[in-house]
Amino acid sequence: MFDARIASADDKTPPVSIRVEDYERAAHRGHTLCGDFNCQARVYYRRETRTHGDVALRVPHFATMPGDTHIDGCTHHNPDSETRALRSLEIALAAGQKILINLNINVGLSAGDDFGPAADPHAGNTPYARFMRAGGYFAVSANSANDLLRYRAALLRSGAPDAMARTYVGHRHELRKFENVFIGEDKKKLRTLFNTLALGDGVMQQGPQQTMTGFPRLFQFTPTKKTRDDGGRSGKINGTSQCISNAGEPGVILLQNLGLRDPGLRRDILENGATYVLAAPTISRGAVRKDDRGTSFVTMNWQIFSEGQYAAVPRAP
Repeated sequence: MFDARIASADDKTPPVSIRVEDYERAAHRGHTLCGDFNCQARVYYRRETRTHGDVALRVPHFATMPGDTHIDGCTHHNPDSETRALRSLEIALAAGQKILINLNINVGLSAGDDFGPAADPHAGNTPYARFMRAGGYFAVSANSANDLLRYRAALLRSGAPDAMARTYVGHRHELRKFENVFIGEDKKKLRTLFNTLALGDGVMQQGPQQTMTGFPRLFQFTPTKKTRDDGGRSGKINGTSQCISNAGEPGVILLQNLGLRDPGLRRDILENGATYVLAAPTISRGAVRKDDRGTSFVTMNWQIFSEGQYAAVPRAP
């Protein structure tokens, strides 16, 4: 929606219409309603975002506040896109189509934008472009870890035995199978991911000092007790360590670090405990620390930029 109404704080003055380009956060936040004068659904401003795997721009617009509903026949609202997308996903699977999940969120690979704002996701010889040109797929958009979890639940609910095998995630002109993107609690997948990046395979960005950044993953992270005891101080959050050496080899421990500057995001994750994290993994090849017993420690880093990158793991009833 590009039109909305601004309600007065005292509810005595009739709402006034505004266009999305006239939105002012300080004055309008919390007072924005649907543009239809007969509809009282609350809306919020959504700034310029990305689409087509985070490479094409989507203009600012107004979106419906979660939990609010529009009146029947509302002149400014389309059917709820999330519900429609989940239903259409199951229909597409039943029709034998592939599924493309466009990951439209900064998870550690958007800074600097190597492709430029005019990059055409359909052109070129990238894995993403080749997939799109081949056709036979149904595309949905994911803007958060919660979105990916909802799509995964819909895929499992569909009953299609090969639903996961037919589902792909697109991001920054690259493409991966969803079953490889979703790591969850599987530490074997984390070990494989580290070893793959250390060999230079599947790398999306290469930085100084042999730093390698891979395709985004969604995995389950649990902060260490020491990190939880430190409270809300800024800095990295440590957790999810594991042994990655084979039997008979010198001990090698893989550590996971969440890098984030916002202390509010840090408190969220520490309070959640077990958390699903959506981010791009980065390792430094050759960066090994050893303790007095000869055990080696290597680290995989995940950058957190927004609250959309994590979701609490539901607690058992």
